[in-house]
Amino acid sequence: MLSTMENGYLGSVILDWTTSRRTYAENRRSLLEHCSRLRLPVTLSSAMLFAHDPLYEHVRINYFMPGRDLELGIMTLMQFQRETCS
Repeated sequence: MLSTMENGYLGSVILDWTTSRRTYAENRRSLLEHCSRLRLPVTLSSAMLFAHDPLYEHVRINYFMPGRDLELGIMTLMQFQRETCS
């Protein structure tokens, strides 16, 4: 069961790009395009002042209204991970 919180920071996900054949910049651009296309509001690691790590991307999931959006956000990032690292 999800909490009833609305419009707030919900959590972080770490994408593992160790098996990706793309460069860090290509992975990041692809991630942003994917999230934009699906209207998933995210914050990437550099905006959170995380250290640069070319093998992983830390992603913060933000600002959802209905609780179902959190589940869809997680599913969206999982789909991206599968497509990127296959």
